[in-house]
Amino acid sequence: MTSGSPDSQLAAARELLAGLGLKADAVELREALERQMPAVTALPPAEGWKSSGAAALTACDASPPGDIAASLRGASLVAQIISRRVGNELVIDGSTLLSERENLCLQRHEPQRGMTLRGGGRILKAADGWLAINLPRDTDWELVPALSMGAVEPRDEDALAEWMVAQIRRDVVERAALLGLAVGAIPRRGTVRRHPSPYEFSAAEMAAPLTRPLSSLTVMDLSRLWAGPLAGALVASAGANVVKVESLAQPELVIPEDSAFAHRLNGGKELLRLDFKDHAALGQTLAQADVVIVSARQRALNSLGLRPSPGQLWISISAYGGHEDPNQRVGYGDDAAAEAGAVCWHEDIPQFAGDALADPVTGLLAAVAVFGLLDTGRSGILRLDLAGAARWAIGPHGREVDNVAL
Repeated sequence: MTSGSPDSQLAAARELLAGLGLKADAVELREALERQMPAVTALPPAEGWKSSGAAALTACDASPPGDIAASLRGASLVAQIISRRVGNELVIDGSTLLSERENLCLQRHEPQRGMTLRGGGRILKAADGWLAINLPRDTDWELVPALSMGAVEPRDEDALAEWMVAQIRRDVVERAALLGLAVGAIPRRGTVRRHPSPYEFSAAEMAAPLTRPLSSLTVMDLSRLWAGPLAGALVASAGANVVKVESLAQPELVIPEDSAFAHRLNGGKELLRLDFKDHAALGQTLAQADVVIVSARQRALNSLGLRPSPGQLWISISAYGGHEDPNQRVGYGDDAAAEAGAVCWHEDIPQFAGDALADPVTGLLAAVAVFGLLDTGRSGILRLDLAGAARWAIGPHGREVDNVAL
């Protein structure tokens, strides 16, 4: 199988279909492939990475391992095929989602080595390898003294890097999890961890087969940031009625230069603002939905008393999985992609690949899951995490790879 060829995209599509318990015959897949942009279907991995726009957002002239662009085009094939069964056909080049946020931003960002595109995250050397640490908020930096056991003051980046050199990665990751900081351990160069499906089912059950069009279904989106809202936007594009549910006490996340991107994610949704302290009213509102998209940690959902109603489909998105862990790790698209190994190596130093790579990957895969599970009439909870989605996108698809531990 030639990496970057249409066959690699078809292999990724078949793997996703199998992970959802779905089938599509070869003719259907080939026809969907032909309806995609023909100029990008047979690019080698490095050229596919460039055509996606992600290379221009990376601080070195290198590509991440695998063929992420081909994987996303394979995922968009599945979205195209299954969305046509349940609603409007969604025809997109999934790889272009990797650069969508920057393309819509009014203020361009220049990639810098060792940093995320927007400057909130760093790649730092530890005693036994490399770590990706994401500190996008002032409140994150305020916790750095606790992370370093008093050795580093807030905003002292040089001291943080110096302290990190003497630390064991596992210890830092575990302490960060307790503090609610986003830290990912980057695998050694050249290692691959097999991840044949990004999906995890929990209490999934067969419901009545879908007999209503997608346009008659209600999707409630409680998620924030990028992956979950993107999934809701893609489902809305296929014809669903998507309601963006926000807390009255929730701070505004959109910065002015990102207004066009915010509109892309949520502009096609109805906005509903509720008092989340009124758990009964919130639960009654969500009970009216056919599909619910969430990205909060499990303990936050438990504190709100939120759980699926019979017959509902919930899509639960996390950073690193571990949904039942009371110390479930937090994370963002950059550090999660780094822990998955989706980094670009330059002079034996890893660099962040693109812009929060795991977010658009996860958003597309979540939309695929909504279409697929509605098509088969299944309800319950489907879980996926940013790191697992990025690991799946690396591939390779259609053949076995040995697991390699960090």
